[in-house]
This record gives sequence, C-alpha cells and structure tokens, in this order.
Amino acid sequence: FVLDCGRSLSNELDGVSHLDRALNAAIAVGYVALRQGDNVGLLACSNRVRRWVRPVRGTGGIQSLIRQTYDLEPDYEATDYGLMVAELKRRYRKRSLVILLTHALDDLHLESICRHVRELRHPHLVLVSFLQNVPLVNRMNTLPQTDEEAFQVAAAMEMVTAQSVEIARLQRSGLLVLDTLPEQLSANLISRYLDIKARHLL
Repeated sequence: FVLDCGRSLSNELDGVSHLDRALNAAIAVGYVALRQGDNVGLLACSNRVRRWVRPVRGTGGIQSLIRQTYDLEPDYEATDYGLMVAELKRRYRKRSLVILLTHALDDLHLESICRHVRELRHPHLVLVSFLQNVPLVNRMNTLPQTDEEAFQVAAAMEMVTAQSVEIARLQRSGLLVLDTLPEQLSANLISRYLDIKARHLL
C-alpha cells in the first residue's frame, strides 16, 4: 500500500477524514491479503516519508500493520509524488501489486498524480484508488436556481469531466483505477483485490 498523507487527505466527509478512510481500507484489504498468503507492506508519504512498514506475512501480521500506522495524520503540505514514486521504486524492486490511496483536489492535482504514478508500471501492477470529491459531484448534480448557481454547476461539471478524462487516460496507459465514494472505499477495494487475485493478473 502507498498511502497519500498530504493535505488533500485532510478533507472530511461526515466527520471522517479521507486519510482515516484510506488507512481503514488499507487495514481491511491487508487483512484479507494476509489470509490469502500474501506479504503486505505500507509506505506513507506527504512531502516526506511519513512511515515505512516492512512487508509482513501471516494473519498475525495485521497487528503489526495496525501498531505502526494507527497514529498517522495528514500533513498540511502538498504531497511530493515524485518522492513517493522514487521511494517505492527504491524499496520495492520485485514485481508487486501497488495500491495507491489518494484524493485529487482538482484536475491539475490529478494530472500531477497520474504523471508520476505512470512510472510505476514497470515492474509493478498498479491500482490507483481515488476517493471521489463528493461536494463537487453533488454540486454538479444540483438543479440551479440562480445565475450564480448555474455558473457553479457548470464549473463543477467541467472539473468532473476533466478528471474523468484524465482517469480514462490513466487506464489506457495500463494502470488499474478505482474511483469510489469515500464510504464505499473499503468494500470496493476488497472486491478489486479479490478480482485481481482471481484473474491472476500479478
């Protein structure tokens, strides 16, 4: 797992930060992966390496993962995705399933994430998991009552469309992508992991 701990993960929905949701999802999928016999490690980055959990094995390994990550909180700094990719490539040379958990604030931020993450395609199998911008999607689906609201809806629609185009480009480049509502992250990520295992993609 590669956990984005930058400022975009400080966003909250229903009082729960995106980082907490991402970490909970990593623990949930990690537990399933360990029961499947896989090794599980974690790299957490913002503009610096926040945490490095060496790969663990066996069902007891989940306690080690929890102990070493439970206190992670988002930094209020922009994530250095170049650093994140360089550190992962340095620490993981053997082909692995890399699951990046992140949240893009806008299309420019998303473009920056995608530009760097593409470097991980060799030798790894990469699944990029984006937490959707729920307020932005809700605004896009609002029926405007005023000219100002119409402008806001149009702007939201333009941003969501631009993000969808960038995600499609990422998929065409050979990476796996999960674009999900924050509250559905754990369940959807477990489903994708099991699908990858069933299809012997790694």
